[in-house]
Parts: sequence; structure tokens; C-alpha cells
Amino acid sequence: MKAIMEANELKRIVDNTKRFVGVNDKRMEYIRLEIDADKKTIRAVALDGYKLSVEYAKIQDTDESFLCYIKPVIPKITRSTEHAVIELSGDRVLIQAEESIMGYVQPSFDYYDVD
Repeated sequence: MKAIMEANELKRIVDNTKRFVGVNDKRMEYIRLEIDADKKTIRAVALDGYKLSVEYAKIQDTDESFLCYIKPVIPKITRSTEHAVIELSGDRVLIQAEESIMGYVQPSFDYYDVD
């Protein structure tokens, strides 16, 4: 499963949600990314037990809808970085922005019901 989006939009949604990542619970250490293939959107959700942050952005292309969890650290994105690719394969997610790649092992827990 793969999604392609503008790199600056990925940076924006991660920067706006990373302040809401909690450290008291393993489930709160992650940002949840929900990619919707029908609407061509990505939703980033983070919570710390008191506050909840939800950010939306458009994606350019995806093959199917999926969700993944990332830590609030992403590859280096500069002004010249055009696209970011989020790829979920098994229990690992890779985020690539030009020559920089960062990977995350997917946790095995149930995330909080934020809806």
C-alpha cells in the first residue's frame, strides 16, 4: 500500500500534531495516519490524554485506503522536496522524501477511539 503526497503537506500535518503526542502510554506515542483512497485525503491524529489534534491534507495518489502509525519524526524535508511517499508493507511503514528514508515498525495495540 502506497500513498504519494506533497512533502510540505506531510511536514505540516506532522508538525501540527506532534505537540499532542503523549509519553504516559505506549498508544499515545504515535501519530495515526489514515489514508482514504476514495476522498484522496490523509488524516493525522495524535493525543496525549488531555488534548486531541486532528489534521487533514490532500494526497496525490494512492492504490488503496490504509492506516499506519508513525513517531513524530519524519525524513528531512526542504523547500526543494516535492513529494513524499508513505508505503506500508507488512508490519513496517516507510516514509521517503527524495533521498531520505525513515521507517517505523507498526505497533500491535488497539488505538483509542477518537471518533
